[in-house]
Amino acid sequence: MSKERIFAGLASLTLPLFVNDTSSATGAGLSGLAFNTSGLVAEYRRQGQSTWTAITLSGGTLGTWSSGGFVADGALGGAYELGVPNAAVASGAQWWRSGSTAGPTCWPVLCELELDAVNYQDAVHLGLTSLPNAAAGANGACRWAMHRQCRWPTCRR
Repeated sequence: MSKERIFAGLASLTLPLFVNDTSSATGAGLSGLAFNTSGLVAEYRRQGQSTWTAITLSGGTLGTWSSGGFVADGALGGAYELGVPNAAVASGAQWWRSGSTAGPTCWPVLCELELDAVNYQDAVHLGLTSLPNAAAGANGACRWAMHRQCRWPTCRR
């Protein structure tokens, strides 16, 4: 199962998926799936939920988010992109789990996302609003960030 970490509440998330072909002895991917392929099912469950929520699949455009958008990811057989519904990754849960299958010709695709309160893509303050929005060394930045040679936040060099 694939495991990733994302910022809880992140909107417009596209998730890369790889679908294995059950008839392949080499682990090749299953080509030719589309959002309306018979038997193709995608669903998710958030922490604290006892039932799975179906994702309504629709045609998608590679690199462009749409809720439930499902599209082949280029020429690599078995590679696809799924537009994750915003409600699935909203804040309020610590994890989100997804499952997809396309019938007897593919292995189930499982993915788990850890929904964190920290934004790993925010280079200034990790999305933590109690920290000043100033880079290290800039006016208004945390004092400890300006003294890289000191190991203690109380350093006053």
